[in-house]
Amino acid sequence: MTLRLLTCGLLALAVGCAARTGTNAINSGGDMKLLAKGDRYFVHLVRRTTTRDPRHSKAAPFVLPSGVVVHTSRPDGRMRQLFAEGTYLWTFVGGINRDGSRTATIDDAKADKERLYLLVRSTGSSSEMRIRTTVTVSLTLHTFWLADGHLLGEFQLRSSSSSDGKTPSVPKGSLKLRENGVSCQGKTWRFDGKRPVKAAANKPAAGDS
Repeated sequence: MTLRLLTCGLLALAVGCAARTGTNAINSGGDMKLLAKGDRYFVHLVRRTTTRDPRHSKAAPFVLPSGVVVHTSRPDGRMRQLFAEGTYLWTFVGGINRDGSRTATIDDAKADKERLYLLVRSTGSSSEMRIRTTVTVSLTLHTFWLADGHLLGEFQLRSSSSSDGKTPSVPKGSLKLRENGVSCQGKTWRFDGKRPVKAAANKPAAGDS
């Protein structure tokens, strides 16, 4: 319930500022960045400027989100949460006690006339009896249709794991807009409207790295 209330608060902040300005805005509750703007929508990234007390890190199976990406319909003010940054904790007690966490952040965000692209970094760790810890880092492209905010797909760019408790080194990703798509670290995703082009045709773009 607390998570839902905070998310609703961040969404309300986004809509309030978007309705007034339609541009970047900062107040005491959060930091807002405009990601995309059209005749019938705004898309903002709203991040909290306050930090959570680490003493409560085990108080619930999740930590409150640090930021949300919000799609706002300009005609009626209707909101849609597209993505939430934050750290989520979990514990499993059974034959073997296990606990872990997952942190999701946005490495980069780009938008063309039809789609929003979020490059999401996910860092997950899991431990068995607090003895062995596995850490996995992945980069995934989340693509949304700007007209209504619907998710078109999630496409993994890379993933790396380590079983010694150390976080694998995965370079920060930077998205580059291409014709009908986007590219990152030598891989290109293309779309025909809402439909992703078949993977066989997603060849690296010239000059991409």
